[in-house]
Amino acid sequence: MKLELLYNLLPALAALLGFFACLTAFTLLRKFTAHLHNFMLHSVSRRLREPALLATAVLAASVAVPFAHLRSLESGLLHLHAILMIAATGWGSVRAFDVWRDFISQKYRLDSTDNLQARRVHTQMQVLRRIAAGAILVISIAAMLMTFPTVRSIGATLFASAGAAGLMLGLAARPVIGNLLAGLQIALSEPMRIDDVVIVEGEWGRIEDIRTT
Repeated sequence: MKLELLYNLLPALAALLGFFACLTAFTLLRKFTAHLHNFMLHSVSRRLREPALLATAVLAASVAVPFAHLRSLESGLLHLHAILMIAATGWGSVRAFDVWRDFISQKYRLDSTDNLQARRVHTQMQVLRRIAAGAILVISIAAMLMTFPTVRSIGATLFASAGAAGLMLGLAARPVIGNLLAGLQIALSEPMRIDDVVIVEGEWGRIEDIRTT
């Protein structure tokens, strides 16, 4: 009985082992980078830790599932692991973009004396980050849904009417798309930038954020 219970707990034990192994690796990496004063490695260890912990735990559990005596649950567990891996990949992709943003922010600092170029870069980078995060979110959700056979069959059925569906979706999402394009236009044409001083109806202030909605 105890041996059977141990086999049943193999995926959970493997997930815990993978989680703590990855946590230890990132803890050592952060201590190592603290001595080196390497900003890029510090950003990687700070930004990518949580997605890596999730991915490592899920991967370790997936490897252990076939060895556990969970035949009736094996298919469901592997499906859950696939969804979690997609989530970890999307999360890690957004965090990887943040690592790149940290690197650019370090290179173009807003606290410099002549920060015109830095403000231009920060404005573009902020808008592009939001667009990238939104695109990754949509792709990740679509990938999760496609792991369900029912959704795949519905998608194949609706593929023939994708033109009409796309037109209706475009009309419904026109305000959102308009705001998104407006934010992108502001980032590229630069009528205003982060940290610019603006005056509206006699009141002045600094631009702290430019959103895509």
